[in-house]
Amino acid sequence: MVIHRHRMFVLLIILISILSNCELFDLGSDLEDPDPPAAPNIIPQSLPDDSLQTGIGPADYVRGIYFEWYNNSEKDIGGYYIYRRTESSDQTFIKLDTVEFYTSIIEANSYIDTLVDYYKNYFYFITAYDYGNNESKPSDTIRYMLVEKVDLVTPNGKMDPPLNNFIWYEFTRLTNEYVLEMEDLENSETIWVTRFNRSNYEEEQQMKNYNFDGSSKFPKLTKNKVYRWRIHSIFMVDRSNCDLSGAKSNWNYFTIE
Repeated sequence: MVIHRHRMFVLLIILISILSNCELFDLGSDLEDPDPPAAPNIIPQSLPDDSLQTGIGPADYVRGIYFEWYNNSEKDIGGYYIYRRTESSDQTFIKLDTVEFYTSIIEANSYIDTLVDYYKNYFYFITAYDYGNNESKPSDTIRYMLVEKVDLVTPNGKMDPPLNNFIWYEFTRLTNEYVLEMEDLENSETIWVTRFNRSNYEEEQQMKNYNFDGSSKFPKLTKNKVYRWRIHSIFMVDRSNCDLSGAKSNWNYFTIE
């Protein structure tokens, strides 16, 4: 009888110890994370004539401002908050949107602001938040202004050789520079990027000869290949010669018959 009671007492002690450890573990798992994430880092803006475009600038295909950032390394990142203000000095930043870290299976680290007007400066910063709703300090502030894009004329569609002129219409006198970008669509290869000053402010029609600067990879284009080109308009630049305001035209597609 004494041995039986002793065994029961030992089993009771073990059971209490197990339950206590479980309770401590559960309590620990319910504790909120007190540490906010690190402030996000904005991806630097590339020059408008770089073959690889990064950072803030005019969005492709839509009227909007595009920018991107490096994803935070913390394991519990929930997403990012986008803050914006306009050029009015007395306006404070407002929370514009939320970008969840995972969009489907893709790690989201970019944003397009389509709620913008032409010829107005917009300023942005972002913060990171975690699953405990802790918000980081703000990133650096970036800015951009959209202007109206140009209308491309030629080349477009099927073209007779030789390819001579690129023609487009500019409806504002604000643009000071252009970047003409041309790609071999079949090989997804950029074959010509050239940056030049606007030479004619009096007329809407603008024109440049193909390979006028001798920098194209192919002085003579191949027949029956599909090419595309566009114009990046530049209004203002910063001290690094990156654009502070501008626009990207739609793409024109063409082949040489």
